[in-house]
Amino acid sequence: MESTNYIKKRILSAEPSIFDLDYSFKREVIDFLPNKKFVDVLDYGAGNSPWAEYLDYTNYIKADISQNINNDIDYILEINKSIDIPNERFDLILMMDVFEHTPNADFTLGECSRLCKEGGIMVLSIPFIYRENETPFDYFRMTSFGLKEALNKHGFRIKKIKKVGNVFLTTYSLLYERNIKNGEVVRASIMGKAFNKLLKLFLPVLNKTLFIKSPDDDDGIYHHILIQAEKC
Repeated sequence: MESTNYIKKRILSAEPSIFDLDYSFKREVIDFLPNKKFVDVLDYGAGNSPWAEYLDYTNYIKADISQNINNDIDYILEINKSIDIPNERFDLILMMDVFEHTPNADFTLGECSRLCKEGGIMVLSIPFIYRENETPFDYFRMTSFGLKEALNKHGFRIKKIKKVGNVFLTTYSLLYERNIKNGEVVRASIMGKAFNKLLKLFLPVLNKTLFIKSPDDDDGIYHHILIQAEKC
């Protein structure tokens, strides 16, 4: 799989900033990550591993479709090809905004199931209402119900699930990123750029007010979903 520059430069830091559109998402993820000691962690689709600093672990292994800007990816992933790692190696697997970029969802979950110890944890973050991104490697969106079914099929039981990004944040995100075309190319008119500057001006206040409330469990409109699943 050929990578492009914008894929290599995925999120560099998970530190939340009120000037960042991902402020609420980052805060929610940091709070959602398991608060325990792990021996072996696999960051599947690691990018630049922004969440590693919020975990307690002994060994941290990184896998992705290409090297990152730090040149510290341990395993390069290939489509429908298993990583050369023994079965049941890891007690934590992270798949953060990666699942939707895998062309074969069944293979990916099967591979994670193979690599996860019994009783081990997999943590996923997956967008629901969001634009196409990192194209052409963006293949699908799944509902919370579809994800539960897919995880159960591969031997995972959901322990914890949380919807992130309420209807106001989701709408703002769609408006603010409306001019980002496939390939992460921005095409905006003068009026469009002016409108985005106006939106950006209010972002710090919105992050602390309108966007702060998480979606309810039964809300059908949300930006992301976070899942902790245990290998049975």
